[in-house]
Amino acid sequence: MKTYVLILSIAYIILGSCTNSLKKTSGNEINADSLLREKLRYTVLTDMKEIHEVIDGSKILWKPTSIQLQTIESIVIQAIGEKNKNGYYKNLSAEKFRNYYKQYVCYIDKNGDSLVYLNAFCVLENLPVIDANGKASVHKFDWQHQMMFVLDGGDCYWNIVVNLTKRKYLRFSVNGVA
Repeated sequence: MKTYVLILSIAYIILGSCTNSLKKTSGNEINADSLLREKLRYTVLTDMKEIHEVIDGSKILWKPTSIQLQTIESIVIQAIGEKNKNGYYKNLSAEKFRNYYKQYVCYIDKNGDSLVYLNAFCVLENLPVIDANGKASVHKFDWQHQMMFVLDGGDCYWNIVVNLTKRKYLRFSVNGVA
């Protein structure tokens, strides 16, 4: 009887660890990394299908360190200050920067410079989705894995390109208002 219980216990442990590894790799479940990105409101996108429109044909991606992210953020905050000197934008300010959801795409340009495309938005949209069976439902946009492109929306939606090598921003674009 003890042997039977021992075998069942070992089988339970093995099956449990297989199930846990599947949950970690399937991409659909919420894991610790996803929760941290949600809390910090940032993600680094690396799926070429999602980012090909913003990386100017580059095939070389890189992942920023925490120190690089701090440098990028300081450049962005300076750019926000320059862009909103007259207080025209109501959502776009250095103080509110941390409240935005941020998608970072980090790549090397043709000159060998480290560039960062930062896409920022202040709200997560609920979008209609139709599954393979034709059933419609509404889901929050998967901002941690898919590039958000929005027309209009004003200063709730903006993007910037930062040249980290030269420590300056190249382009800052705020959406218009429809």
